[in-house]
Formats: sequence, C-alpha cells, structure tokens
Amino acid sequence: MDGPVGIYILGTAGCGKSTLAASLARWMEEGGYPFQLVNLDPGADASPYEPDVDVRDWMTLADIMDEYELGPNGAQIVAADMLALYSSRIRSSLDLDEGRYIIFDTPGQMELFTFR
Repeated sequence: MDGPVGIYILGTAGCGKSTLAASLARWMEEGGYPFQLVNLDPGADASPYEPDVDVRDWMTLADIMDEYELGPNGAQIVAADMLALYSSRIRSSLDLDEGRYIIFDTPGQMELFTFR
C-alpha cells in the first residue's frame, strides 16, 4: 500500500455517520491501527469524537449563512465549494504516512459529495 487509506463515511442527515466514525476510531485505537479522524461537516454543532482535523477551524455553517445571507441549504452548497478551496490546507494537516488510515466524516447532504 502506498500512502494512507481514506475511509469516507457518507449518508443522509441523521443516519449515524458521526457515531460510526467515533466507533470505528475507537475500534482502530483498541486494535493499534494508526489513524486520523477528520470532520468535514461545517454544520456539526456537536460531535461524539474529538477530530484530529476539523473543517470548523476554518469555517462554520453559521458563519457562511451570516456572511452570504443564505439559509442552511444554500450555505451547505457554498460550504462544499469552500471545502474544495481548503483541500490543500486539510491535506497539509494530515499525516500521510503509509499504512495510516484516515476517517473522513462528511456532512449529511451526501448529494454535495456525489453529484458535484
């Protein structure tokens, strides 16, 4: 394997993506697997885990709604576009060693990842 393995958790809003990410992280920690946990959801108010990299350090859905005078759905679209702009910053925050796993917890609007 060359480089890390990315695990993207996708699903609809409220289906348990963050809970799955937290459970997977606990399992990996108990098994001694090297991993990092990345929150890609700028609208997450609370999280069942402490992310190693958190997009909310750079933007939040509330800030986007205020700045662009958007509702939550429009702000999610803008946030997805901004996430692409922050991709190099996110990447530089990661440990990209071979054999490492990176768990990406995504926003509940999976159409933003699958159709854009």
